[in-house]
Amino acid sequence: MTLVNVVRELVSYLNLRNMEELLRFVKNTFMGTPSLMKPLNYIKIEQLL
Repeated sequence: MTLVNVVRELVSYLNLRNMEELLRFVKNTFMGTPSLMKPLNYIKIEQLL
């Protein structure tokens, strides 16, 4: 399973409408944990859509 498929499944599972909501969810969930957020800086949003 590719990263793109994983993200799509996660968006669907969390009943989110789009990628922006997923990023907001991740930010709110892991706020204060920069080590978990750092890998997201390397992922281009276009790759996930």
